[in-house]
Amino acid sequence: MPKASINAITEKCQKSMENAKEYFLEYRGLDGVCLLIQLYTDNPKRGKGFVNVAVKRTGVSETKNTGSVRHVFEEKGLILAAAKIGNKKISLADAEEHAIEAEAEEVEHLGDNIQFLCDPKELHSVKTRLQEFGYDIESSELEFLPRSPIELDENGMQALAAIIERIEDIEDVLKVYPNIV
Repeated sequence: MPKASINAITEKCQKSMENAKEYFLEYRGLDGVCLLIQLYTDNPKRGKGFVNVAVKRTGVSETKNTGSVRHVFEEKGLILAAAKIGNKKISLADAEEHAIEAEAEEVEHLGDNIQFLCDPKELHSVKTRLQEFGYDIESSELEFLPRSPIELDENGMQALAAIIERIEDIEDVLKVYPNIV
């Protein structure tokens, strides 16, 4: 391929990413399933079109009223840290004490990790305080957590997993948030 063609393609991609913004799409499915789909694109109509193709004939459809699915979710800062400081394992009681001092709202012990939840506006400051305690932070990000998660049977979970996988394969999709347990 000629160098000029490669340069033109690279320039076009960079320009489209400069104009890209974050968008959210809202979908509902069978059995009370709600999907909040986060896109990062310069062309939201294109992203929406690809998502509609991915969910076609699955029982999942776009909601007509913006915000009707978003209220099902709560935006939270989520910090995942190793459950040890240095070589010392951290108990849930110690983690809760650190969470209070760092102004995190909730803490949960997940095997080798500890998950801290906080106000999304405080994510950076909570993460910084936890690092000052000596925590090895594995990830920190904004998440949309379901306010009232629903349960699906095994067949429903398999069908939903397949739908989410098809949606996540779309280039513009950053993340799909379902309201399931």
